Amino acid sequence: MIAKKKKLNLKIARASENGELDLEDFKKKLEGSVKLVAITGCSNTLGARPPMKELIEWSHAKGAKVLVDAAQLITQKKVDVQELDCDFLV
Repeated sequence: MIAKKKKLNLKIARASENGELDLEDFKKKLEGSVKLVAITGCSNTLGARPPMKELIEWSHAKGAKVLVDAAQLITQKKVDVQELDCDFLV
């Protein structure tokens, strides 16, 4: 809703047939000007855990800030925010 109101371009990376993040599509979505990347640390429906460290590195290399939704992740494993190197953890 905010993207529409502010006239921002919202890009959503695809998931593969098994519910995992399509990493090639994610990389394609990073092309051009990307200011913020939001990723889930662990899917609440599938339990899928994307390779956050790599996603964060790729995003930072493009100059984007990274927000990690850790609502389900934090109950599954210990999260070292400094090691993860995300900009925001919610």
